[in-house]
Amino acid sequence: MSKDLSLNSDLDVIFENGDVQQLTDDDEIYQRVCTTLRTRLSEFDPDTEVGLDDENIYGKNVKKDYLETDIEDAIATQVSDIVQVNKVEIGDPDENRNIQIQLDLQTVNGTNIQPTVNVQAQGGEG
Repeated sequence: MSKDLSLNSDLDVIFENGDVQQLTDDDEIYQRVCTTLRTRLSEFDPDTEVGLDDENIYGKNVKKDYLETDIEDAIATQVSDIVQVNKVEIGDPDENRNIQIQLDLQTVNGTNIQPTVNVQAQGGEG
């Protein structure tokens, strides 16, 4: 059973009554998937192999087919508690270039989780 610190939407540790809150089981897996996709590959200094390759998010047009493959690869290689990616839905960037990604994943516990992750796309030419 994996444990992790519970994080809020700003990725800050959650405290309750002075105690750090922890997550286990599917809640921990859910958070790990979301954190993996919100982290750019090579951005996290202690482990540069953590995160989503954001090459297909760059530019004016998001390359959804390639981005879907990048998401599936990141989950398969970095979140070992996911045994199957059932569905990946990628929204269109909003005015702030945020992209909503909706997933349906099967965990090693035999349950399905449906994370929704907002990822900031990079601006520039494309």
